[in-house]
Amino acid sequence: MGTREDNEVCKQAMRKLASEGRFCVLKRERQMDHLEDHLGRHIGDRKGLHILDACCGQGRLIHFLSKFAPEQNFLGVDIVEDFIDEGRERFRGVKNVRFERGNIFDLSDTYGKDFDICINYKTLSWLPSYEEPVRQMINVTRERIYITSLFFEGDVDFSVRVHENQMGRDVYTYLNTYSMPRFTEYCIGLGARNVEFHDMKLDLDLPESEDPDVLDTFTRRLDDGQRLEITGVVLLNWKLVVIEV
Repeated sequence: MGTREDNEVCKQAMRKLASEGRFCVLKRERQMDHLEDHLGRHIGDRKGLHILDACCGQGRLIHFLSKFAPEQNFLGVDIVEDFIDEGRERFRGVKNVRFERGNIFDLSDTYGKDFDICINYKTLSWLPSYEEPVRQMINVTRERIYITSLFFEGDVDFSVRVHENQMGRDVYTYLNTYSMPRFTEYCIGLGARNVEFHDMKLDLDLPESEDPDVLDTFTRRLDDGQRLEITGVVLLNWKLVVIEV
């Protein structure tokens, strides 16, 4: 599990990236299509569900989900105060969307089983570890948790620290890929009823940057037409994980 020092370094990195404006706030992504497809089938025609976006950033995912499911209630929680302020400003006057500052590592200190659905979008692999965040999400969720992150089919976890020069040598983020069997075993041990993994294959080509210091995602085509997503030297094996609690 990540140490307190790791968590603090990650927070510094997120604040640094936020101050440099390096998050595309309202960009629609293909992963959202996969998420909305599964989410829509689970919600059905129900109304008034309480949905938590844990590590919500400035509210990018909520921006699209609140249009996709306008009759549900959304709460965005993030540790970066600047993100929360921006989210509140962007959704000012929208009654079914709220933002609160909080930490995915201690959600249950603030919330009980308050949420029907919890979502963690493109974040878990950038945290020091998944164990405590997943435990916290299970603690506050009644029905299902949806996670998009990097996973490996084998019984191996890969922990990668990314030190970008512009952030300083002592500030880093993670780019971890987690073992699917180990992750499943952990969730079931916490009381989850089922864990499913769904591929999220990209169906478009992304160019590779000519500058090796720029960590933009690019694609490489295989002989069968499928695309590999790569950032730097790391293969991005994206999965949508659905945890029934």
